[in-house]
Amino acid sequence: GTNWLAIKMLFRPQQKRPIWGQGLIPATKNRLIHKLSSAINDTILNKDQLKLLVLNSGIAEKLTKAIIEGAVNLINDKEFQEEITHWVYVNVKEYFRNPKVRRKLVHELDTRIHSAVGTKGITGFFYRSYKGLKKDEYQERLETIVNEIPEVILELMEHAQPLIEDISDTFRKSEEDLKKLLTELIVDLIDRLQIYDIVRSQLEDFDEGKLEEMIWNATNEHLLYIQYLGGFLGVLGGLLLWQPYLMLIIYAVILTVLWVLDNILFKLKQKNAQKPEESISK
Repeated sequence: GTNWLAIKMLFRPQQKRPIWGQGLIPATKNRLIHKLSSAINDTILNKDQLKLLVLNSGIAEKLTKAIIEGAVNLINDKEFQEEITHWVYVNVKEYFRNPKVRRKLVHELDTRIHSAVGTKGITGFFYRSYKGLKKDEYQERLETIVNEIPEVILELMEHAQPLIEDISDTFRKSEEDLKKLLTELIVDLIDRLQIYDIVRSQLEDFDEGKLEEMIWNATNEHLLYIQYLGGFLGVLGGLLLWQPYLMLIIYAVILTVLWVLDNILFKLKQKNAQKPEESISK
């Protein structure tokens, strides 16, 4: 009965009472949370151990290979290439329909031709003459060139297989750099993790009833063992008070038998454990 009461007093009362006080675990909840969070942060989920685990697991290398192989396979996928080509063509064509864009491109083209041909010499003379005499035709030709840019881009993309192969090779050559980058990112992510705060905030969300349930589910077998063992020892103590001399003799015999039996079983266990080791060494 005293053991049962002591176990109940670990958890009850959950709320502090004027006379009965509060259970041990609810009363020390904040301290328990702090100790448990610190233990997890310092030992179980220690940042240095996590970094070492990440480095030894080869996760950065696996991610690197997966990313590169995925990117190369995607780039070389014919359906993907057709979709990208179509998307670029449609969007470029839509962009070139904007009058402001067209005027800007025509002006830029005219400026670059003027800069390339120049105003001196025979070439400059013919250029100025043509531009001055056939201004409308010159402007129309520039607009035609601008209109043909989307089709030129489409044609270039349709014959871009050598470029695709170069991109694939570049991805494969950058494997070490990507691996190094991923490792640095993972390590930086671990450094940014506030493990103590995360664990503490999770544990603080547990109310007293949930905390009791969690601890009881984890230790109920041991607590029940303590409870029943207390009852058994209480019975033995009562018998000793009732017949002290007789029970002392009986207890001494029982303890001696148990001690001898324990030693025999322990030696047998050690002997059986040594046999597999000897067979492995042979």
